[in-house]
Amino acid sequence: LLLERARGGLAEGAGHILVELSDQPLQLTLTDQNGRRLARSGPADAQAPTAGWLVHESTTPIRLRDGTAAVLSLKLAVPRPGLSVLAPRSFEGSMLVLTALLLAVSGGVLLSLYLGRRLGRIRRQVMAWRRGELSGRIRGGHSDELGVLAADLDAMAADLDQLLHDRASLAALEERQRVARDLHDTVKQKAFALGLQLAALRRSGGQSAAALGEAERLCSEIRDELAEVVTTLHPQPRRIENFRQRLADRARRWQQATGLALKMSCEAGEEPVASVSEQLLRILDEALANVARHAGPCRATVTLRRSYDHQWILEIADDGRGFDLALVPGRGLVHLRERAEAVAGELRLQSTVGRGTRVAVKLAFTPNDIEAVPTSARWSPT
Repeated sequence: LLLERARGGLAEGAGHILVELSDQPLQLTLTDQNGRRLARSGPADAQAPTAGWLVHESTTPIRLRDGTAAVLSLKLAVPRPGLSVLAPRSFEGSMLVLTALLLAVSGGVLLSLYLGRRLGRIRRQVMAWRRGELSGRIRGGHSDELGVLAADLDAMAADLDQLLHDRASLAALEERQRVARDLHDTVKQKAFALGLQLAALRRSGGQSAAALGEAERLCSEIRDELAEVVTTLHPQPRRIENFRQRLADRARRWQQATGLALKMSCEAGEEPVASVSEQLLRILDEALANVARHAGPCRATVTLRRSYDHQWILEIADDGRGFDLALVPGRGLVHLRERAEAVAGELRLQSTVGRGTRVAVKLAFTPNDIEAVPTSARWSPT
């Protein structure tokens, strides 16, 4: 007497019975004194009790109309309440499945709306980051997987913002260093040569026309170099025509300005791109200026040749005083190395006191060649 439900569903007029955990909970059996069954209530294929059922049976002797003694047996057999849910076509089982489906659908809809709102917030912030607006943050405020993901994305955006700031600062610093390097290697060298011409003019007395012409030419070159420093670089690589001629002209002008002997040798080949050409010309100017300032009376050589691994080597050498590499002051040698590295080149500097100095730069002339150079073919700077 623990449960009560409608037989035949929830329709009006449906009867109710107690303890209806089975279609036939009660069964009457009539037997004679020998135990032979005379009659039984219910269908012949009624479900027999199995293990786990609740069974109670009562018997009482009776007499039939003809006076024959008999035994009437009343049996109550129902499954335990928990097992009835699993029975085929069970009302309780059907209601349980329906309830579970309703809960699953409603829970899925609510969870989808909740997760969709949180994912939408993450997506909107990520799109803002794509537009470069790195100051915004997701700030999920949850400790689940999405909250951890939002916190990681916020940390990534903060790191990226700091990285971009550092790169901008580094780019500005590199640009200042580039301008300083260009001024050092162009205007400073031309000013030095101009000073030599003015000194020669002072000593020449009446023979000053040639020296004045050379000084005027150097002033014009200084103006051109300054204009080139402040002009924006070309975004695409371009060829510099007659690079070898420009190399020879600079060497010749240096020889005329200093009066030192110079031998020039250039191997024929392709023209370098603009970035490589400009750096090589700057390296030549700086190296020859160092020869004029520090080598003393000497002979200089300038050589441009192709190496065995199809790269190019620009070499400036002299047989002057030389120096100790560990005791070199000034920024000139640092600038030489920086210029070589700017075009994926490598600088080798050799000098011995009393035996002269040799500066060699090894590099490719085009960007494709630079990428194709194997690591084993590159020099280790010394």
